[in-house]
Amino acid sequence: MTGFRLRAVVSASLLAMAFHGSANAQTASPEEGTAETAQLSGGDIVVTAQRRAERLEDVPIAVAAVSTERIETMGIISAKDVQLLAPGLNFETSYGYAQPYIRGIGSQSPTPGIEASTAIYIDGIYQPHAAGSLTDIFDMAGVQVLRGAQGTLYGRNASGGAILYSYAEPVLGKSSLKMSAEYGNRDHALISAVANAPLSDTIAIRLAGQITHYGGYIRNIVDGRDWGGRTSYNVRGKVKWEVTPDLTADLTVEQFHSDDANATQAVRGPKEYCLACNLPIPGADLNPTEGFFDIATNSHQSSWDYDFFRASIKLTYAADEFTINSQSYYFNNRARVFSNQGNAATFSFFDYDPDQGGKVYGQDLSLVTSFGGAFDFMVGGSYSHADDYNHTTFNGLAFGGLTDLRTENFVPTTSTAGFAELYVRPIDRVTITLGGRYTHDNRKLRGVRSP
Repeated sequence: MTGFRLRAVVSASLLAMAFHGSANAQTASPEEGTAETAQLSGGDIVVTAQRRAERLEDVPIAVAAVSTERIETMGIISAKDVQLLAPGLNFETSYGYAQPYIRGIGSQSPTPGIEASTAIYIDGIYQPHAAGSLTDIFDMAGVQVLRGAQGTLYGRNASGGAILYSYAEPVLGKSSLKMSAEYGNRDHALISAVANAPLSDTIAIRLAGQITHYGGYIRNIVDGRDWGGRTSYNVRGKVKWEVTPDLTADLTVEQFHSDDANATQAVRGPKEYCLACNLPIPGADLNPTEGFFDIATNSHQSSWDYDFFRASIKLTYAADEFTINSQSYYFNNRARVFSNQGNAATFSFFDYDPDQGGKVYGQDLSLVTSFGGAFDFMVGGSYSHADDYNHTTFNGLAFGGLTDLRTENFVPTTSTAGFAELYVRPIDRVTITLGGRYTHDNRKLRGVRSP
């Protein structure tokens, strides 16, 4: 299937627009958007895989660092697209939930109470909800994929590895505006805008927003509707305050919403693979399909809706020989799935509609030294509490014709952890790392079924 995209980008300095009356296309400046993955003037790549800024060549971990420039050049627009740039990463989705696999290690059905075995971090915050990790990619500082077990620094759910997404940070003393738009066939459209502005000599704000739309590519010839489309919007605000030369405060607020129509369940296959079509019920199979991308059904379209809200405050105290990081966060995620498994049947056969999510708040604290001598160390701790839920409604002939058969599961979890690493350099170019982590989880499950 062929397709095309047309894209227009406008990037200009607000000062130039105000005083010179012109807007010139430009690339991002070196200091912009380089919070986690940076390109130094000497050509070295800086990563934070060990929770400290280090040259990639000095990190004894298999890391794939994806820069801002490469993300934009390759047209990466969703979280799962990073698999195209990181060898060993396979990012699948099922019913709208993230299923990342690193070197073949992952979880098939991550749900509340059953987290994935590959950890996902967004701006330094662990994402326990699989659905909450499928946000759009734009205005990024970079992405890092850590292959192999990362349990010491990134927790119990990083046995396969970790994926670190980092947003671009506000830039002090600089005003800029960048806008882009693209249009393609099948009603694809994308509009994004990023603005950076100083509020004072020590405070800057960065606002970013993006709207994405994909038209459906499968036609239901019964009612003429297209299946497989997607519409989403993402709004983000970040404020940086340089309280003192050593102390910085960062506030981040983000809202994401997405309506996805599942096309994978809509593709019409041979009749022998349609269970509902083979039932001895007169008229169960409409069967007037005309082409490979046609389907004939009176059942509703399988789809899922996401709503995510995130807010965090990060404090960083950077002295000459140590750095203290404190991050407080709150987010509220909800994912609703409307799944119809009747294929081309004229009736409701197997409707499986999960509704899951929850509220999470927590606190992370770490101390990292940079003595530069025979040893350095890192020590930290984290606390989080999640009020998660997983409700499911069943309908259809497969459930004896019952309607609105519902199960409700509540999974509150409180987690505390402490970790430490010691770095010993007995001789030049040799570093011995000793580390450990202790985690305690208190998880409960309460279930209700009706009728």
